[in-house]
This record gives sequence, structure tokens and C-alpha cells, in this order.
Amino acid sequence: MKSILIVSNSIEYADFDIRNDVDTVSFCEMAPVVVAPVIQNRDSEPIICEDVTEAMEYCFKESYPSAICIGYLNDGDIIFKVMDDLDEHPSVPCVMYPKFITDDGDLMVSEDIYNELVTKILPRVKLVVINSLEAELIAGFTCTDESTFKRAMKKVYNLSGCSVLIKPSDICPQFMFFDGRQFCNFKSEEFRLSGFDFSETSFSLGTACACALGSGATMYDAVCAGIEVFIEGSASARRLKVVEKPDMRTAEKVTVKVEEKAPSVVVSDESTVNEAVSTSLVSPVKSLRDRARSLEEKYSSVAGGSNASSDEESDEHKRGVVLDLMQAAASEKEKQEIEEQKKEKEVENDALNRIHNLRNRLSNM
Repeated sequence: MKSILIVSNSIEYADFDIRNDVDTVSFCEMAPVVVAPVIQNRDSEPIICEDVTEAMEYCFKESYPSAICIGYLNDGDIIFKVMDDLDEHPSVPCVMYPKFITDDGDLMVSEDIYNELVTKILPRVKLVVINSLEAELIAGFTCTDESTFKRAMKKVYNLSGCSVLIKPSDICPQFMFFDGRQFCNFKSEEFRLSGFDFSETSFSLGTACACALGSGATMYDAVCAGIEVFIEGSASARRLKVVEKPDMRTAEKVTVKVEEKAPSVVVSDESTVNEAVSTSLVSPVKSLRDRARSLEEKYSSVAGGSNASSDEESDEHKRGVVLDLMQAAASEKEKQEIEEQKKEKEVENDALNRIHNLRNRLSNM
């Protein structure tokens, strides 16, 4: 049985959970071989691998892998070791899914680690699987549509020489692939992706592509097969969970707890993910703001050259409407106060009349 070597940190019940990679390899009927420098379980202290070098050497000696998956790493020494192994075994196809930035926009590595991964690992892999925010980070500019994503993929390829696969996002809801010669968009109908929620997947797209490459597929065929495994495997996993009928309230609590603990995971260099976040890299939040600003400029340009005057007229109109409403409200309030005063005066006069009549009757008795 062919084996797949997985080198990645693991955070339990998160997108970094290495069990997703193991399940993916097992789903492809291959043998997973795991080297996890740091394993963070939900309710325990992190487990740190003392000798990653020895573990890697053992994997290549005892079970020579058909492909390699490089996942979430944040230690410089381990990155150097992985680089050396890739140089020693250039015939083994390698897929990288770096997790620089999560799909939610959380920055997970320091600037130094990011630079080492991009300069030392990325040029040595065959395929990099990234999300839209990571594509923007590597390319150095904001992507707002399909054409800008193509520019980003071309720049990533020119920097590293590896094929690029971008996962779907709100901006571009389809898989996008570039192998240095052609761009490919995998539409929803091709892979039955309509309505598919990628946030609930329990399989790894990068590992699925590595399994296909390890089986001897070409890059394009490996990407197609990887997407199929990613979709079908995750759907099968969810169907199994439905059969087991889990306690959904417990599952919801687990999700919340993981989201709270994941940023404070202790890594092998005795730093925390929170410390890694405070870097000089471009913030994903700023990227989203820039994206919104660019979209606003785009739509304003479509409206024609008279936008400035029309906006001013619109603002003047709005101010006029507001003033009219305020005046109408003040007039209405004034009318109500006058009516209330009239009613109070009528009640007062009526009371005085009754008192006067009562006095007259008493005086006549």
C-alpha cells in the first residue's frame, strides 16, 4: 500500500486538526504517515515532538512516501529540516497548504516564518493550495474579481514555480487553478458544489491532491481528483455523523470552545499564536476594507462621470427631507400641545362652573 507523509502541527477540532489529513488519506485507501511537531489537544497541554529530524528520517527509511503534504508549520528549524528532505528526495511530489491565514482572516504565522516558508518551501513543492486571503498576501495586492485572482496566481507561480489552487470564497465562489500554462475554473455544476458549505468540511483538499499525485496522476488530473475526494469524502463523513446521531448541543459547545482556545496554542518556540499575529504583515481586515473600498470605486465608476454632482444633490435632497420631517414633527407636536391646553382649560372652566352652581344652591337653601 502506498503511503503519504504528512508534516504539520495539529490543533484538535480546528481547521488544523491533522486527523482531517489522516481521514483523507485513509479515504483514498492509502497509508498515512504523520510527523506532527506540535499537537494541541482540547483539554491538555501541547505535545511537542522532541526530534522531528529523527522522525522524518524514520519515515523515509521505513515507509518511503509516494507524496508529501506540508501543512501548518511555525518553527524555523523544522522548516529547514523539511527543506533538506525535499532536496534529498526531489522525485517525491509535494503539496503545501500553508495556513498563513485562516478562512476567517486570522493571521497564524509571524513575518519571519512566513518569509521562510515562501522562500524555502514554496519553490520546492509541486502544488500550493491556498485561500483567497493567502493569495492576496503572497501576491501583494487585493483581489476583487476573477481577473485579479488570475493575476495573483500568475504572480505566485512566477515567484515559486509551483502550480496554484485557490479555494472558493465569497469574491470568487469556485475553485481556480493555474499550472503555468492555463487557467482553469471548476464551476459548481462540474463538481456538484451548489450549496456546499466549505466551512464544515472534515477532509483536507491539499492532502487529497497529494494522494492523487502519489498515485501517478498528472497535475491537472490530481487537482480534479482531489476536489472530488474533498467534496465526496466530506459529504460521506457528514452522512456518517448523521447516522451516529450526535448531540448537536454538545457539538456546538465544542466548536465555541475550540474557537476560543485555538489562538492561544503553545508552539515549539515557546511563543503563542497571539504573539505571531502581532506582525508587520498586511492585516486581512485591512485587506477586506481595501476590497470594500475598491468595490465602491468600481460601482461609482460604472455610474458615470456625474456621480460627484449627483451625490451632492442626493445629500442635499436627504438634508432637505430630514428638515421637512423635523419641521412637520415640531408642528404636529405644537398642535398637540395646543389641543391639550384647550382641553385642560375646558375641564378647568367646567369645574369652576360646577363649584359656582353648588354655591348658589347652598345659598338658596
